[in-house]
Amino acid sequence: MQRWLKERSALEVVGLAVALSALVFVAWVVGIRAYWIAARPGAPVEWDLWGMIEGLSSAAAFAAVFGGGVMVLLQLIEASESRHLEVYNSVFERMMRDDEIEARRWIYQQLPDDPEMGLNDLSADDHRKVKLVLNSFDHLGFLLRQQWVTDDELIAWVSPIVVKTWQKLEPYVDHEAARRKEPYYYSAARYLAEQCNLWWKENRGEAKFTWLGQDDRAL
Repeated sequence: MQRWLKERSALEVVGLAVALSALVFVAWVVGIRAYWIAARPGAPVEWDLWGMIEGLSSAAAFAAVFGGGVMVLLQLIEASESRHLEVYNSVFERMMRDDEIEARRWIYQQLPDDPEMGLNDLSADDHRKVKLVLNSFDHLGFLLRQQWVTDDELIAWVSPIVVKTWQKLEPYVDHEAARRKEPYYYSAARYLAEQCNLWWKENRGEAKFTWLGQDDRAL
């Protein structure tokens, strides 16, 4: 129904609202008439002009409000989807920047598996790459946790990136959280990874990642 409404032109939506208003008006009048007859079978109908006008005015007002509700609902749906689209575009632009892609590629190919040894060998630029990716994951995890974006739709898109990268980063986050005695260290990034891992297990099953070497060229 939502998709069908979105595909209609503005004139068609207005026409639909008017038609619904008229339908509700007729249903209101017919229903009241039927109730009157059922409640007082055989009783003569007494017509009161002002009472009839008042009743019809109430029916018309209710019908207009009902029809107008369709327009309001459509506007709310459109506003909600516009907000979500802005968030998705922002996430896409951030995660698909050249420096983000390069940082993730470096993590895939060169970040040591052992965080205790790896941290001692990281250069300032290497450290920046790790923090860049973690900060992006933390930002997205915060948006998901606050339900500012729809979880399933976004998780389906970012899961391949997050799940693969988190296999390399999780030992480092765990190591730093323990060393700092801060269990909440990058908690939003961890939340994102947990949601993506759940989605991956449910939808990709036993799919495996391919780790390319440092000299391999790829898109």
